[in-house]
Amino acid sequence: RARVDQMKQGFPNEQAFRLSRVQAPSIAAVLRLDRVTAARGDEIVATLHYNNTGSGMSLRAWANWSFGGNYGLIGLSPAAPYSPLPDGLSVAFADIAPGPHALSARLRVVRGMTDGLPMGVQVGWAATDANGNPLPDTILSETVQLLAPSLTLAVSPSSARVEAASIFQVNLTIRNAGRAAGTGWLN
Repeated sequence: RARVDQMKQGFPNEQAFRLSRVQAPSIAAVLRLDRVTAARGDEIVATLHYNNTGSGMSLRAWANWSFGGNYGLIGLSPAAPYSPLPDGLSVAFADIAPGPHALSARLRVVRGMTDGLPMGVQVGWAATDANGNPLPDTILSETVQLLAPSLTLAVSPSSARVEAASIFQVNLTIRNAGRAAGTGWLN
C-alpha cells in the first residue's frame, strides 16, 4: 500500500534492516570417573565437566548426584555448597559464563563382599538460559566395578566315624574366587 501525505503526494518507499545477535548458552556436560574398579574403603574421583560453548551466560544450573548407596561423599573440589539428598547431593550453580568448568566429587566406596557389583554414579544436569528458559536436561552415568573377596569353604573329614581317644583329622579348604583379598578367622 502506498503512503501519501495530506496533499495526496506519495512518499518514497523506505526499507529498514536490523541485524540482532542472540546470545544464548549451550552447555555440554560429561561425567568421568578416575578408575573402573575399586574395593571397599577406596576413594574414587567423579568429575563433572560442563562446558558452556554458547555465547551467553546460563542463569542457573543444577547437578543432582546419585550414588546408589555405594559411596560416601568425602568432599567437593572446588569447594561448593550443596544440599544432601537421600541418595546423594544437589549442587546449584549461578551465572555460568562461556567456557569450560568442572566440579569433582571425592567419594569413598562403602560397599563390600559382592565381587563384580556395578556401582553407578549418576548426575542429572539441568540448566537455564539468561532469561530463565530451560535448556535440555541431561542424565550422565558412569560405573565402577567392585573388587571384593568371594570366599568358599569346604570341610572334608578323614573318616566318617570317630572313636574316643583316636585322632580325628579335618581338612578345611578356603578358596577366594574374588578379585580382592579376604580377611577371616577360624573358631
